[in-house]
Amino acid sequence: MWNVATSGVAIASAWAIHQFFKFVSWKSVMRKIPGPPPFFPIGNIHQMDPENSFDDYVKLSFVYGEMFVFWFFSRPIIVISDPALIREVIQNKDVWHRKFFFEVDDEVIGKVLFAIDGPSWKERRTRLNSSFRSQNVNSLFPTIRERAVKATSILIENSKKGKQTEIDNFMVGATMDIIFQFLVGKTFDIISGKKDFLKDYMNAVSIEVMLRNVGLKYLPIPSRIKFFTSSMKTHSFLKKVIRDRAKELQDEPTSVSDSILDMLLTHPSRLSDQEIADDLLGLMIAGHDTTSHTMAWAVYEVGRKKDVLAKLKEEVDAVIPGIPSVDNILSIDSLDQINKLTYLTAVIKETLRIWPPAGSSPLTATQDTTLAGHSLPKDTVVMCATYTIQRSPMHWKNPLTFNPDRFLETSSNYQLADAVSNFGEQSVKEQVYMPFLIGRHACIGQHLAMLELKVMLATLFKNLDITVHNEVKPLLGITLKPKEVLVSVKLRE
Repeated sequence: MWNVATSGVAIASAWAIHQFFKFVSWKSVMRKIPGPPPFFPIGNIHQMDPENSFDDYVKLSFVYGEMFVFWFFSRPIIVISDPALIREVIQNKDVWHRKFFFEVDDEVIGKVLFAIDGPSWKERRTRLNSSFRSQNVNSLFPTIRERAVKATSILIENSKKGKQTEIDNFMVGATMDIIFQFLVGKTFDIISGKKDFLKDYMNAVSIEVMLRNVGLKYLPIPSRIKFFTSSMKTHSFLKKVIRDRAKELQDEPTSVSDSILDMLLTHPSRLSDQEIADDLLGLMIAGHDTTSHTMAWAVYEVGRKKDVLAKLKEEVDAVIPGIPSVDNILSIDSLDQINKLTYLTAVIKETLRIWPPAGSSPLTATQDTTLAGHSLPKDTVVMCATYTIQRSPMHWKNPLTFNPDRFLETSSNYQLADAVSNFGEQSVKEQVYMPFLIGRHACIGQHLAMLELKVMLATLFKNLDITVHNEVKPLLGITLKPKEVLVSVKLRE
């Protein structure tokens, strides 16, 4: 027993010494870059809100500028919110690769598309690009409309029972149904409570990432059991879907559909089942998670602004005629109608500005390089802080005020700060508004996300009066989500 204890102490001491020398080495490299003083062994972790570190980056940028160092234990992260520097880093694809500095990709979500880079990423992204063309995405319109109507009906039924609904988790089911139709050619009626382990997995992943973000990788808590259990069920489910569809295509080769799964299974350079499962899982996470959270944030923000709500209802009533009833839920009937929803589009854009689901993008140097005149070694991590940019008074007037008017054509230059008020529309998108990121890693599914958001939100606000019952705080997992948005609804009269 004594030998075991002695060995444990020796191992822990050796690890601590190794971490200390790593800390000293990195500190020497970062000495000329401003930032809060780090303390070994915790770095600046004590200054981080575990639920939303993005707000910490905003506060620190006011003190240390648009490029500063934040220490994650013995490891520094260079946080940049200078639009020009972000563009420089993203465009330098030979040096800066998307790679998590904590081991979230393999251990938590596998080798999904949004967590890898290099030749493997390029090959898989190219393979998927054709599936995200407008024609393929628009073909999902009937499914999106049907799920929007079903979601509205369920909300009405809940209200009859006197139930409040947590709208974010509820909408996860709707967006999951839509993304599965896109991915594998069928829905699983998750919004009605089927396949609940998929929703459990998504919630557990968010908690797991949040814990690892603050260094609690080995903390023995019940959520870990839920994560590993739901993870096994989810991976097993996806692999069964792949095997079953592969057999169907083998028996009936002419039954190929436009689904991403069919494209991957019939591609001349067919991936392994594990690689296909990784692609499906990555698109499932990115394809529903960001959309459902944005929808919940929009409901929350609109619910707090009576003037915005009035304008939005006026527009949806003009575009979608008729009076709704329990037996006649009204929705968008055609893609042409969507183009008329200019104010709703502005509401969505403003929601994405204040609450970008991907509020930062970590990149790692694959070789020695320089940035803003600083020499940086291989393995340096930068965090492109788009959340900070989109909330910065340096770029936006009244940045924390929810104001969709800034995205209307009648608005004067997006109500930008004077320093950037001469930007044209394209420059705004490239420099200070990047909710879907920019460059080669821009969100592959942004057209699908916007289509879902417009149809779902138009349907909700056409048919329902929605009351939000609580103040909402953000929670950072894989994406930035509202912690809890409790709503009650009633049918509009």
